This record gives sequence, structure tokens and C-alpha cells, in this order.
Amino acid sequence: MNPGLAFDAVTCLRGGRILFEGLSFALAPGGDGLALEAVGLADLADVPVRLLSTGQRRRAGFARVLASGAPIWLLDEPGNGLDTVSLAMLEARIAAHRAGGGIVLVATHQPIALPDAQEIAL
Repeated sequence: MNPGLAFDAVTCLRGGRILFEGLSFALAPGGDGLALEAVGLADLADVPVRLLSTGQRRRAGFARVLASGAPIWLLDEPGNGLDTVSLAMLEARIAAHRAGGGIVLVATHQPIALPDAQEIAL
């Protein structure tokens, strides 16, 4: 392992890997998949990622962010591929993270409800 790469052995959520296997590196030891439950994917934990829809893959990626426990989230187009229910879930999770003192930087072309957020138009 290259000492300069913290996640050298980590691969992306794709191919024949099952969803839980792809997410397991981000879970705390003994983690029970709460991040998957939070994004509505707990029932699909044993499904190969290649069989997931676009929206399910996007939610799986967001589950990795939730499971990381990181205080700062950098989200690039997080609403792409999400239906209205999943977009509402995303907005609620972002709001909860911010309410708990977390920081979220969102780059998006879609409207996402971020009350009291500072907008930077480029």
C-alpha cells in the first residue's frame, strides 16, 4: 500500500460487488448498516451494485458519506438521478448534518432546499 494513499485498497461501488461489501469499509467496526437504512437501501444490501438503478447508486454513494462521520461534506450534484422522495431524504439528511454543526458544500444545477445556506453563484 502506498503510504500517501489512505484508501489505496478501496474500490468504487460497481461491478459484481454487493452493496454492503462496497460500503463496509466506511462502517465502524461492528457497523450494522445504519447508513443503508437511512437512505432506504437496507433491503438491497446483498444485491450486486450493477443491478441497482441510477438513483439507488446515487443513494449508495450518499450512504458512504453518512457512514464516514466526516464533519465536512463535499457533494457534487447530489440530487442527480434522484426521485422526489429521495431528494427530500437528501435535503433532510443535509439539514440534520448542518443542525448538528456539520458543514456541507453543495455544487448543483438543481434546486435543493438548503435553508439559511450561503449561495455562491459562479
